[in-house]
Amino acid sequence: DMGIWLYVGSDGSKLQCMEVVGGLYTIATETMWDWGEADRSGASNILIEDCKLHDSARDVIKIKPNSDNITLRRNEIYNSGIGLDREDCNAEGIDNVNGDSTLVQNNYIHDTCSTGVYLKGGAMNGIIENNIIENTGAAGVIIGFDTSPEYFDTTVNPDYYENINGIVRNNLIRNTGWAGIALYASKDAQVYNNTLIDTAKTYHSPLYFGITFQDWEANAGRPANINPTIKNNVISQSASLDAPLISIRYTDELGGLSALKGNPIMSDNCYYQKNGQGQFQDSRSQVDQGGWMDDWTGNLTEWKSHIHTDSSSLEANPEFNNNFETTGVCAGKGYSR
Repeated sequence: DMGIWLYVGSDGSKLQCMEVVGGLYTIATETMWDWGEADRSGASNILIEDCKLHDSARDVIKIKPNSDNITLRRNEIYNSGIGLDREDCNAEGIDNVNGDSTLVQNNYIHDTCSTGVYLKGGAMNGIIENNIIENTGAAGVIIGFDTSPEYFDTTVNPDYYENINGIVRNNLIRNTGWAGIALYASKDAQVYNNTLIDTAKTYHSPLYFGITFQDWEANAGRPANINPTIKNNVISQSASLDAPLISIRYTDELGGLSALKGNPIMSDNCYYQKNGQGQFQDSRSQVDQGGWMDDWTGNLTEWKSHIHTDSSSLEANPEFNNNFETTGVCAGKGYSR
């Protein structure tokens, strides 16, 4: 069972300076979402700081619906998915489903079986900042993702957005299997001053706009990402990693689904593809080529013209110092200690 189980009456609890090892979830909050009738609240107002949390069978930290105001600060979170097949596992470092106002700050999250941290299921006003996230089997950070419709509060979120007002800023994200940062069905996401190094090694792209299917349920919303702001980030890829630096997905399933509505607000980003020229991809701009569909791809100059934004961004070697802070022409962009 859980290493530490924060039940619905544990509002205001603090876990400080502890090491917790193992459990299905090393730490989990409980919720009355499925059985509380008029009261569907979850354990809230929790502080978890200066802890070492690791070696879970599934997620290291599981935040369940309506578990609000959870602060995770200065923890080391690692080794999720013990005993699972590393090629096909579901075991995050932090898994938040519809918990609002989560603060993930100054943590070291590493060696997770799947994603480092995501805030999904309609989670609102979450902040992920000042973390080092590396060696993840799936993505580093996902704002939103793909949640079963019964976990959404359609009173405040009738369109089934997976994330609303999420902020990802000043994180160092390295060596991920999937995207460094991905956005899925997000509304008003903000992505500032992050550094992504050698991400999307097996899937996605370093910065990825994804599609949510929400169990293919007829009543689900499956909205596109809308109004994201992406500024002062650094994407740096080794020569062996040749995926597009940014990609926007489209599928013709369920009548056609797009990963992005309109264009993002972008500026002052620094892109670097070692020994080559960075490429960008937009699958929304498909052209019928004799019975098959072709994605739009282009270099940075072409991307700026295509997306009608990102005009002040540049392509250059970020020249990292020993702390992975940028120097040279990219100085001041990306992660800073």
